[in-house]
Amino acid sequence: MLLSLLVKSSLIAGLALSAVWSLAGRSPAERVTLLRAAVVLLVALPLIALAGPDLTVWLAAPPTPAPVETFIPPAAGTAPGVSPAFALPGLPTWIALVWALGAAALLARFGLGVLTLARWTRRGEVVSDPAWTAALARLGGRFAPRLLATGRIAAPLSWGVPPGVVLIGAAQLNQPRDAEAVLAHELAHIRRRDWMFLALSRVAAALFWFSPLVWLLQSELGRLSEEAADAEALRHVEPEAYARTLLGMAADFTPVAATGMTGPARSLAKRITKVMTQRRPASPRPIAMMAAVGALLAIATPLAAVELAARQLPEPPPPPRAPFAALAPAAPTPPVAPTAPMAPPR
Repeated sequence: MLLSLLVKSSLIAGLALSAVWSLAGRSPAERVTLLRAAVVLLVALPLIALAGPDLTVWLAAPPTPAPVETFIPPAAGTAPGVSPAFALPGLPTWIALVWALGAAALLARFGLGVLTLARWTRRGEVVSDPAWTAALARLGGRFAPRLLATGRIAAPLSWGVPPGVVLIGAAQLNQPRDAEAVLAHELAHIRRRDWMFLALSRVAAALFWFSPLVWLLQSELGRLSEEAADAEALRHVEPEAYARTLLGMAADFTPVAATGMTGPARSLAKRITKVMTQRRPASPRPIAMMAAVGALLAIATPLAAVELAARQLPEPPPPPRAPFAALAPAAPTPPVAPTAPMAPPR
């Protein structure tokens, strides 16, 4: 079963990544939609495999020879017919155990990240600086998130379902000129519900941690989500001011359970370059993207339900036995001469 899940998860992730890379000219938000659909499919893959329709594909397998029964003498000191009390588990059991340990470790890591964010949120202080509160009221509207300050982080981040929470550090709190850029970016994450799909991608990576393509899909989803938030923030902030804010955030630490404005440190320079050189984004094509998502679902959903099984072919009939040769008549045996009686003893 694990081999089947490895093949299916790799195919789904590979299809989604190929579609995203082939649509490099489209906006990041549109390409994120494809990756989100793939993440949902990956999380639902075990349920589809267990409870979905039966789409078994039978493969022919050579007939297995009849087992040869051999006699194994019982060990010394054991009664005949009594099996040993302990036997080592087979290879499939060990493989399942390794998978379960890896999945549990990754889920526990994400769970600890969420608990850390919850603790920082409880201990955070409500921001009362007029520059920040005015920008939050202007950009957030009626459903503005909670804006808290904490000394535990070095770069702004957001988490939770809408209206969500935005956490900023002491360095950002002392830079009120960055309020517009920071809040525009984090509010874009919250409106787009990026944290929810971040959580789903972590679950998918935990379930299929043995698939490199699933890890690549998760990384691509995070990168494109940051670019989509940048594009939405630039509707409210000038590119120069926004790039200056990104440059001022030298911290490269982002908790695994949150979406941070800096994102992965290795992609920050590319994002700044795109911000400064960004042309007018292509006009959205919702019908085309819905068709692309529908095609991905139409291909990947039946694939998730397919099971490969080996059908045992019937054993060929045994070859006919050769007829017995006619037995030659036996030669007559000569009669036995009678023996003389023994003389009685004297």
